[in-house]
Amino acid sequence: MDAETGTASEVAGAQSVERATALLMLVARFRRAGAGLGEIVAESGLKQPTARRLLLALMRTGLVEQDPVTRRYLLGP
Repeated sequence: MDAETGTASEVAGAQSVERATALLMLVARFRRAGAGLGEIVAESGLKQPTARRLLLALMRTGLVEQDPVTRRYLLGP
């Protein structure tokens, strides 16, 4: 099913998956140094609350983790 034939909910769900995947790839580019939220927002073009919400979802699944000291985002283990 493509975006033209899907329901609004399905299209929004697919968009969230695409955005989360893009954030995951962006965090991966920063490797061990990690990416700050400001860097992620600037490079992704997402608004800060959207980026943070997606990062939290990625953290819940273990794909991304946040350094408790630097607050930078890194790929999960």
